[in-house]
Amino acid sequence: KKKKGIKRETKKSEKRRKRKEVKKKRNKTVKEEKGGKKKAEKKAEERKIK
Repeated sequence: KKKKGIKRETKKSEKRRKRKEVKKKRNKTVKEEKGGKKKAEKKAEERKIK
């Protein structure tokens, strides 16, 4: 039986985890921003502003 050393994250898995966290945060902010508005409505408003 092989002894298992301290489990360390490899660079690859670390990057993947960080990417996931960033994505989650981004999704959260987008959802709050939306506030139940449909994409089309939001785009129309943006056009009016411009």
